[in-house]
Amino acid sequence: MAKEAFGYLFNGCSPVHPAKADFYTQAALDSGFEKPEFIRELKEWKVVESINVGPVLAYQYQVLI
Repeated sequence: MAKEAFGYLFNGCSPVHPAKADFYTQAALDSGFEKPEFIRELKEWKVVESINVGPVLAYQYQVLI
């Protein structure tokens, strides 16, 4: 199905962004590993978002992390 989407930027990523420490801590615990420790970084990292995917392409995500 064709969409009028010229000029938009699309990032192919989940619309939900858990914190890195939260994601890896839960993954380690779910896998039976010891809880990891993280060094708090002083600078903020860029967060990639897929804000145009849903509204412009009428896309519905199947799985959210």
